[in-house]
Amino acid sequence: MRTLIAVSAPLLLLIACQTTSSVTQPKMEETNQQMSSPDAMMEDDSGKPMVHDEPMMAEDEPRVIEVTAQNWVFTPATITAKQGEKILVRLRGISGVHSFGVSDMGINVTINPGETKDIEIPTDKAGTFSFRCMVPCGEGHMDMVGEIVIE
Repeated sequence: MRTLIAVSAPLLLLIACQTTSSVTQPKMEETNQQMSSPDAMMEDDSGKPMVHDEPMMAEDEPRVIEVTAQNWVFTPATITAKQGEKILVRLRGISGVHSFGVSDMGINVTINPGETKDIEIPTDKAGTFSFRCMVPCGEGHMDMVGEIVIE
């Protein structure tokens, strides 16, 4: 009986491996066929796969620019955009009560510590537009400035 078990166990293992191999092989071939289909990968005019360095966004989605406001600085202090591009400043209050004011664009949004507010920035006109804190916030208030550059 032991001899029968000793001889049949490797055979069963061999059969099980062959069965598993034949079951998984077609799935791998299906995957390869799917990857080679025209819908699986975008290509440019030369037939080469397209590589995107930046995450793709829906056309209607604005580009979000994170800006923090804290005692006496905006970070970043310069925001750049292309004319006609949809941008949204996501303003986050860190310390002190401040505001994000752009006189030329009619924007003045007050922010408290711990708050986050989204501000849509119009980009229909090219130019450089100054922004500043419009809430008297202490000794460094006059230094709390930045600019929006629309190219």
